[in-house]
Amino acid sequence: MQIGQQAIVMMYSETFYILAIALLACLPLALLLKTPRTHGGESPSAGH
Repeated sequence: MQIGQQAIVMMYSETFYILAIALLACLPLALLLKTPRTHGGESPSAGH
């Protein structure tokens, strides 16, 4: 019983660690995104 609980805790901590690395890897990509250019004074949603 105790080994199963320890395995669950280890799995949770490793999953949290992997998600943190994925978030840090995606942060620079989010900073590279630019806002869309608008033509004239139109709002960005007016072109659909």
